[in-house]
Amino acid sequence: MKLHFPFLCFVCLAFLSSGCKPPEKPAPAPIPAPAPASTASAHAGHSHDVGPNGGLLAVLGNHELHVEVIGNEESGKVTAQIFDGSMKPLAVSTKEITINIPIDGKNQAFVLPLEKEFAEGSAATFSLTEKVLAEKVCDGWQGRAEVMLTNKETPLSGKLAPPEAGHQH
Repeated sequence: MKLHFPFLCFVCLAFLSSGCKPPEKPAPAPIPAPAPASTASAHAGHSHDVGPNGGLLAVLGNHELHVEVIGNEESGKVTAQIFDGSMKPLAVSTKEITINIPIDGKNQAFVLPLEKEFAEGSAATFSLTEKVLAEKVCDGWQGRAEVMLTNKETPLSGKLAPPEAGHQH
């Protein structure tokens, strides 16, 4: 029994010295850093600054419509096309699109009349030959512009801004 008593004391001492520590909690999972904010945020698989034909985009309403604006500096022609929220061609009731753009510090309105009605697979197209507007479009706006139209008696507008510098697509 003498042999067992020291052994029992050792076991009890070892047990008591380990203490009653609460079990260690696993380290919390790292929280991912938020994505950097961007004016060209991706939404539903598309960008908000370059359209399907390489033009600049304006988002109108609550993503109801997108208007793509393309300029041809050589001919002076500016073309706008209308797409739905998922960038598919869309039939609209409007017969014109207005683009307000600052020129020499003053807003100037340009009205693009309907050139081609919506057809299955092809967006409604509006155009105007206006050298000053085409130059602004081709220069990436050098300022802010607003696109306005009325569809089904609902006025809609959205900002058309230059793409972010260095933004990749």
